[in-house]
Amino acid sequence: LVSAGWLIQSDPKRVRPFLFLGWTLGVQTSEGRQNQGFQGLATAAGLTVSPTGKLFIRPELRWKLLGPGPMSLIEPGVAVGWQF
Repeated sequence: LVSAGWLIQSDPKRVRPFLFLGWTLGVQTSEGRQNQGFQGLATAAGLTVSPTGKLFIRPELRWKLLGPGPMSLIEPGVAVGWQF
């Protein structure tokens, strides 16, 4: 699964909202069946929280609309990272 997109975020503050818009590509493998490729829209919204200058925690809600199908997925997520 690979996604590429654009993260739109407010000015640097300790807590700031964000919106992600992108495109997802992937391949689903199943034993005894042919591999199936899929692609679709990927979006997310949430907050970026910076407890220190470099560390950030990003709780978010992700939504993907994938095809062929179509199949819609909604899932919560949390990212933790270090800005450099």
